[in-house]
Amino acid sequence: MLEKIKENDYNFYLKSGRALESINNIKIMELYEKDMRYGDNYLPFGYMRYSDGDIILRFLPELKDFALEFINKPDDLFSEDAIYYINRNIADCMKREYNLAPDTNKYNAGFGYGTSDKDKLNLGRKQGTTIKFHETCEYEIIEKYVFVDRNVPGVFFGTLIGDRIVSVAKRKNVHEIGIGTHEDYRGRGYAVSNVVAMAEYILDKGQYVYYETNNLNIGSRRTAEAAGLSEIYREQFFWFRNTA
Repeated sequence: MLEKIKENDYNFYLKSGRALESINNIKIMELYEKDMRYGDNYLPFGYMRYSDGDIILRFLPELKDFALEFINKPDDLFSEDAIYYINRNIADCMKREYNLAPDTNKYNAGFGYGTSDKDKLNLGRKQGTTIKFHETCEYEIIEKYVFVDRNVPGVFFGTLIGDRIVSVAKRKNVHEIGIGTHEDYRGRGYAVSNVVAMAEYILDKGQYVYYETNNLNIGSRRTAEAAGLSEIYREQFFWFRNTA
């Protein structure tokens, strides 16, 4: 599973026209100015660290030495110290070369969870209110936080309370699970139940399970862990904004 996820990630960068080279267990993507822009935001530096130690580094060519130094630092890369370290060492370059300033509102770390082993799922967390349904179901679906496009065919697992579905796990693509629970129904284990049911469905089809969230969404991370999914990578991207 992990090798397949890494392969997909590497291929994504390659298809985007980024150069790829390998230094031991570090995969390096040298970005170019056209690659780093996302609307009014810029992403000149970031990395993904997998659970087996492999790393993807993304950076502008002039940041290569810094990137290699940073990724080998013993400090916790998800700490506030890491953010300040980035600011001290990259901010002047970004200001001078691109008129960019650090965007502290976008400093959040991503987490990837997954499994390819059904035995690791916490099947005991499935609740009787969890049902399998399709987009054409007759039930009312509370749309706030729980979006299901009734015009797009799909298989979903959700919590049925009365005649309303209040929490949903859905496949965002072949492998990845996305979830949503209406705010009035949170904290009852519905999301965990639905994730377990969807993960079991995906695994029974011979696919691996993938689940992505960020460090700011503690509830989502707890849901993944409670469902029996394991952490497979962490990522950190450092954003900048145009100051012109």
